[in-house]
Amino acid sequence: EIGGARVENLSATIDPGLDFGLLGGSFFNNYVYRVDAARAVITLAPNDSMRGGLDEAQWRERFRSLTDPLHRLQAYLRDHPYLDERERSVLATRERELRTSLSDLERRADELGVPQIWRDGGER
Repeated sequence: EIGGARVENLSATIDPGLDFGLLGGSFFNNYVYRVDAARAVITLAPNDSMRGGLDEAQWRERFRSLTDPLHRLQAYLRDHPYLDERERSVLATRERELRTSLSDLERRADELGVPQIWRDGGER
């Protein structure tokens, strides 16, 4: 938080060696900002094109990076019904990992108010 500008659910790194706070892109990307160096003033206005420091294309890519391999894996399992038990077990574990990661991403997107259309991974 700086002044009245606040970002919640933001991943951050804290450096105990610094005597002051340092804000970066993950904070500022949530705002349209203007720096007036002469007056030492930063003006912030909400950036409706960003959620959690990421824009629509970045959110789509995050979802696509999980949904694409999940769909490929499901198709592979469907098209190869005669896999042995060991192979099925390995692939089932991978499917659970992808589903868990996707569920975590959905939860994070919900917290940040990411529009549903940004989650489909497709083109506009």
